[in-house]
Amino acid sequence: MMLPARLFSRVATLSAGMVAWNGFWSRRYGGLPEPDEVHRVKTPEGHTFALSRFRAAEPEKKHPVILCHGLSGNHFLMDPYPAPSLARTLAGHGYDTWAIDLRHAGFSVEKHRGTARLAHWDFDSYLEQEMKTALESVHRQTGAPQVHWIGHSMGGMLLLCHLAQGNSSAIRSGVTIASALDFNGTATDFKQMLKIRVLISKMNSLPIQAASHTLIPFTGHFSNAIERFAYWQDNVHPEMARRIHACYYEKIPTALMLQLATIMEPGGFRNRDGSVRYADRLGEVKTPVLALAADRDRQCSANAAANTFEKLGSDRKEFILFGKEQGHGSHYGHMDLLIGKRADREVFPKILAWLDQTD
Repeated sequence: MMLPARLFSRVATLSAGMVAWNGFWSRRYGGLPEPDEVHRVKTPEGHTFALSRFRAAEPEKKHPVILCHGLSGNHFLMDPYPAPSLARTLAGHGYDTWAIDLRHAGFSVEKHRGTARLAHWDFDSYLEQEMKTALESVHRQTGAPQVHWIGHSMGGMLLLCHLAQGNSSAIRSGVTIASALDFNGTATDFKQMLKIRVLISKMNSLPIQAASHTLIPFTGHFSNAIERFAYWQDNVHPEMARRIHACYYEKIPTALMLQLATIMEPGGFRNRDGSVRYADRLGEVKTPVLALAADRDRQCSANAAANTFEKLGSDRKEFILFGKEQGHGSHYGHMDLLIGKRADREVFPKILAWLDQTD
């Protein structure tokens, strides 16, 4: 009878220790920078999410910019510290800039309302609710009939799927950063996730945030697969790497992860019920799109990004690959297109030039 009691005591002690460990390191390196304004916006379904506003310097450009983060994250990559901020760079060049925190992430108030509903939130939830609501909200706040949409990873997928549905009227131009709609036949470390797909389906969410907090003090010191999955380590300052683990990662809803897994199936990414293959409709897209890709991206390979780009029917489109062979100062991974050591000198100017040409 004593053994279960002792075991319970040890498990409780270990759990308390892990909570204290994670709390200490997340407080030391955590904290999102403050934007000029934070707007709480409610979707038609009643979910509240946050839009962080970075007010434009004068003279102001015609069309505002919406920034959207990727899977398992929040808007931190768009406005990091101590790395240069894309959000503040755009605002400094005259673009009224808005960064989304999808539900249950970053400044989103849903983060404080429990996790019971997490399991049922999927990509279509973001596409049908947050994206459309964000476009409507920025229109109401600014009066601008169109916006530039810049999406990293899944944030770029939202743009592509929105356009593939024929919803182009509110989008002046788009920028995808390390995004694709079909990984089939290309290299991606996400294929390892398929091996535990059944296990994932039994979970409410993937506890990425807690795991990342545990790893904070070990981050940025030596080469490892976890960091290589996210970025090219030589292109990210160690301090920035620890900040990413403390500030960026969020829980991943099970339904979202399972829907995104269809990107590795023949025909590529599909909607919730499987009836639509979004890549098949990209030929109908006429909106100007700039696609950026990284030469050492372990999540969305340059080939996957290029294949999706080629399917776009836009007359005005441009594809830029970043890496050493392309004349840049370093190889680039999935995140360092936004937070890399040279992103403000090599990547941001390309984005600004595109926005100025299409504004």
